[in-house]
Amino acid sequence: MKLLKQKKILISLAVVVIFLLARLINQMWFQPTESGLEEITSRKEVVEKKFERNVVKQAQSTLEKPEELLEGQAVENVRDSIQVAIDYLSEFKDLVGIEPTYYNRLSITDDEMLQTLATMVIVGYQWDKDRLMVYGSQSENVHQFVFSMSHPERRTISFVGNYVIGTQQLEIVSMKGNPIGDFKKGLDDLTPNLEKKEQEEK
Repeated sequence: MKLLKQKKILISLAVVVIFLLARLINQMWFQPTESGLEEITSRKEVVEKKFERNVVKQAQSTLEKPEELLEGQAVENVRDSIQVAIDYLSEFKDLVGIEPTYYNRLSITDDEMLQTLATMVIVGYQWDKDRLMVYGSQSENVHQFVFSMSHPERRTISFVGNYVIGTQQLEIVSMKGNPIGDFKKGLDDLTPNLEKKEQEEK
């Protein structure tokens, strides 16, 4: 009996040792090291940068004169108008009440693109002032522009538009890139309030 009891103890100890060894091996194989995490992060950043460049190229391909990149005061003027528009949209928590006016510099932006830009702002996208690109166009009183917006958890998007020199107004023409769910989620969250307002107005 005593020998049998000792055997049971030894078997139990062996099982515990095997379990601990298996767990240790599993951690060694499947848990990334600090250098491994750095490599994964680095690769992710490379992929995101490549995606961002592709989005910007898509935006630039729609311009009338993509080779005519402007600098100086022309860029500052467009930047100021975009900032006014973004500041205006940042005041809202949903799409209700957002309107294109002369004062928010969006008077010539159609409703669809206004709601698209507004949704991106409301769900947390930030525009990068330093990466604004301004171009010449086929009209003497119009500059064209491309600006990017980023989100800590979503992919970068770019907006393309026209800037009227005399009035400082912005026409947001299109969005390039896919925010991966944020846009649809934003519309799903924000549109019911907008539809409610439209029904009340009827």
